[in-house]
Amino acid sequence: MGKLIKVDVSGIKKMIEEMDIYKETKKEIEQYEAEKALIDARKQEIENRMEHLQKALTENMLACETYKHEPSTVINLKHEQRELNRDLEVLNLMLDEMKEEYVELKLKYAPIFRQAGNKEKGKHISVTEEIEETKYVMLTAIAELSSEMRRQYLEVEDALTEVYNDPTVRENLRYREVVHGEYPSPSFSYFETAVIHKNEVFGATRGYVKMSKPKSLVEAEKAEQEAKKVNPENKDEDMLI
Repeated sequence: MGKLIKVDVSGIKKMIEEMDIYKETKKEIEQYEAEKALIDARKQEIENRMEHLQKALTENMLACETYKHEPSTVINLKHEQRELNRDLEVLNLMLDEMKEEYVELKLKYAPIFRQAGNKEKGKHISVTEEIEETKYVMLTAIAELSSEMRRQYLEVEDALTEVYNDPTVRENLRYREVVHGEYPSPSFSYFETAVIHKNEVFGATRGYVKMSKPKSLVEAEKAEQEAKKVNPENKDEDMLI
């Protein structure tokens, strides 16, 4: 018998990857980055100017040492040095004021980001609903399998009862009596108290799976890889597990 329940994992992964979960937030971040870029540009211009002034100031100080025996030249250099230092002070003050601009920009966009975040898809994705739907499909499939096993068993029950319940057969072969109404059902063995534990779901919501991959899936993936080696042209086909 083939798989009772098949999940197209590749299809699910593709669907999730195509979800634009933070669409509204990204839109507002673009506006934020655009305004921040204007401040960054001015900041960069100021820093470049400061670097130029620092270089000029260093050259001025070296010139003062070189021409220290020429008072008139040193006087001019000192006037220039004073101007350079004054410009540097102004630029430093502008940088300090610019820090406030960054803070004000963040204060402006913090509530905007919060409002956009409240609209995002991520706020409305319920894995509870997904689990309930999957659980219902799984249990329904098992129930339908059980009903079909019973229906098909009824087709053979009379013959089995006639043979197995014959006293001579039971005495010689030690077969158990077939009791009407005892129908076969799908086998199930599990070592936990629940098929899926809430901690496993919480783990998945944090991005990791707290269980080993079932042997059936490992073997299916291995078979898929082998099939790709034999038929390379089919390597892009989605895998059903």
